[in-house]
Parts: sequence; structure tokens; C-alpha cells
Amino acid sequence: AGSDVFWVPEVLGWNMAVAGKRSSFPTVDGLLGILSGVRVGGVIAGKVGVLHVHMGALPDGVAVFAEIVDRGMPAKHIRPSHCARDKALFEQAVVFNRNGGVIDITSGGTCFSTPAAVIRHLVDEKADMGKVVISTDGGGSMPAFDDKGNMIGLRTGSPATNLRLIRELVTTDGLPLELVLPMTTSNVADNLGLD
Repeated sequence: AGSDVFWVPEVLGWNMAVAGKRSSFPTVDGLLGILSGVRVGGVIAGKVGVLHVHMGALPDGVAVFAEIVDRGMPAKHIRPSHCARDKALFEQAVVFNRNGGVIDITSGGTCFSTPAAVIRHLVDEKADMGKVVISTDGGGSMPAFDDKGNMIGLRTGSPATNLRLIRELVTTDGLPLELVLPMTTSNVADNLGLD
């Protein structure tokens, strides 16, 4: 992982899944090893070096990163995504954000009534909005399950959901564009160390 960050100019980090049925169920020490490689590769190459983490909805999703940060790894190298797919995961993500971590909210789906409700909740909870990003998961698989856990449908994420969410937050909810737009632009760039 770290060698890709070091050798390939366009590579800013590494992507993996955690706390999901499709993840490899890495241990804390395993995550630390991967994260250390990504961070060192980034340091040598003059990049932030981030571990972008596709979060599942299994227990202790984002909470595992608290231990990693407690053991000395800076939170800025860890990027959990899909942080509002589950209420418990979201609560852990809010704590991670308050402790300096960047969190990603998927604009195409959430456990809240709407993705806009997630952002409003973050604003109300006084989250560090400079460390909140939104993404579409455009083209990603979005399965639907029944109450027994059986997959009953599959669709793909739309790349248009960020624009719809920004429009709703500004026009319907009255949030200032200066707060909302950076979640898809400058927050992303700033937290990746890009101009």
C-alpha cells in the first residue's frame, strides 16, 4: 500500500473495507500496519497518505479507529466513508469527527430520513464541518435487503446525488452555500493536501 503512495504520483492513499460483510475483518494491529505503510509512503512522497475506509454497518465500525488514534496514529490519515448508513456507526463517526477525523457522508443513501437530515444533524451537533465531506458512491452497488437479510434488489449509486443534496440544503433548509459547497470541493482538497 505504501509503495503505491510513494511511487505513483496520482495515488494519495489506499482503499479497504471494514466492519462490513464484504470486508476482510482486519484486526487493529493489521489496520495499524496498513495505515503505517500508507502514512510513511505519503510522508516520503510529500502527500498526506490516507486510508480510505469503506464502512459497513457491523458493530464497532468507526470506534476501532479511536484505539488506533489512541495508539499514536494521527486521525488525518483515516477516512471512513458511508458514515450515516447506520445510526450506531453515525454516532461513532460524530465522535471521530470531534476528535479531528474527516468523515464522509454518502449523498445517495442514509439511515436518516434523508441525507440532508444527516448534514443538519451534524450542524446542530456542532461537528467540525471543515472535516465533513459528501460523496455520491456513483456507480457503486447499492443492494436492498428484506428484514431477514436477504438481498431483494440491487441498484447503482447515482453521480447526481451530491448536486441534489447541495440544492436541498441551500434552498429548502436555508444553510449557507459557504458551508455546504466545501463538503464536495475545498474540504475534500484541503483534507487530502491538494491545492
